[in-house]
Amino acid sequence: MLSKGFEFSLQYDKASIVPMENSVQNSRSKYDRPSVRLLLAVLSWLTTRRHRLPDPATQAAIAYHFHLLVLHPSSDSIDIQAGIHMAGRAGMDAAGLLARYSGPARLH
Repeated sequence: MLSKGFEFSLQYDKASIVPMENSVQNSRSKYDRPSVRLLLAVLSWLTTRRHRLPDPATQAAIAYHFHLLVLHPSSDSIDIQAGIHMAGRAGMDAAGLLARYSGPARLH
């Protein structure tokens, strides 16, 4: 048998879940994406002043941000070329990155 206090809190939790789901869905909009400018700034920061090949974590971060740049609907060919240049500057296989993400780039 449930006490009244427990029933109240159970009902309260059920009621609070629905608005939270709606607010989470409403907050995810096209404005939640990082801007192209921010992605280029991150790539620039990740690839500057490297005298040796980046470690695997940095390489993964460069690849991830390059992927976001390629998929971003506001990025153009100049932005992608800048990303390729920065990845190449860090000693990464820029052509490989482009081949890896060129398929998804055609979607926008």
